[in-house]
Amino acid sequence: MSRDKYLKLPLSGRFAVLLKYPFTDYFPKVNRDHDYEERTATAGAKTRKWILKACEDEEVERVANRDKYKEDEDSDDSPPVNMGPGGPIQKPATERAEHYYYFIDTLPSCDALNIGFDINSEDRAWCYCPISNPMEPWRKMFFDKDDLLRCKSKKQTAFKSGGLLQHLSQVKGCPYHDITAHYLSCLYPNIESSRKRKHTEGQSHTPTTPASLKRSR
Repeated sequence: MSRDKYLKLPLSGRFAVLLKYPFTDYFPKVNRDHDYEERTATAGAKTRKWILKACEDEEVERVANRDKYKEDEDSDDSPPVNMGPGGPIQKPATERAEHYYYFIDTLPSCDALNIGFDINSEDRAWCYCPISNPMEPWRKMFFDKDDLLRCKSKKQTAFKSGGLLQHLSQVKGCPYHDITAHYLSCLYPNIESSRKRKHTEGQSHTPTTPASLKRSR
């Protein structure tokens, strides 16, 4: 199915075609207000700025600690860490950030990511990690090559909204999990306090450098 045809489907139809094993017995009532598309665009723009700032901060750190980084590189025979499409960490900050922009721009079309946040009663898990195995049909639809880093979590099924936030904050070393967590925190800034207490890292708006963007020493 083409992207254009997909985007013209009702929400229940989009949910059914972007997953490997979608639920077919029923679809919940989803409450998305009239400004939902505007909110997703704003969340995407904020996430773009956040990842650029994170890359710039990491670059500043490398310059400030040039000798230490050089010692680490000289003593390490392994090739530079590759952050997926972002490429080796030695690339300029703007170039590294730009490689993540398309992924950020596609998140509003990833309807199975956040349906659970938009229903009144989560009697079933409806949220999926965008780089998990069940989301392969969505990735094939929106990416010319499905070459994103794969989610390595043992749980490759649906989450409730709070469980997804926990998943995104607990997976370490993956920029795509960090980006998705930040996008959701921008899209849903008023998530109830109980979730914020449990998932502080996933909810942070502070543009500090994600650990996944730093080279392990």
